[in-house]
Amino acid sequence: MSHGYHIAVYHCHQAVEKMLKAVLNEHEKDIPKIHHLVRLLGLTGLEAPPTIAQAIADLNPHYAPIRYPDLGFRPNFIYTYTRKNTEEIIGSAKQIIIWLKTQIQ
Repeated sequence: MSHGYHIAVYHCHQAVEKMLKAVLNEHEKDIPKIHHLVRLLGLTGLEAPPTIAQAIADLNPHYAPIRYPDLGFRPNFIYTYTRKNTEEIIGSAKQIIIWLKTQIQ
């Protein structure tokens, strides 16, 4: 039983995606209708610290294929969510968001 851990991770992805789009908006850049976190980071033009860039890359495939089955960046991604790894993902997402907030005036 997953205890809804996958939903928590989905919301982490959503939160980071929205923050990346907020940074794009802050810098008056076009906001594409995509969900690919690594691409969004690239579009911001920010030089992310290596730990943040890696955390974004690690979070990227944890998106909901049920909602967006046409996502090309999530092929054959299989992951078993547990309390431990979900808490780690939540912690990483918090660190990403904290850093992204520093990029907004």
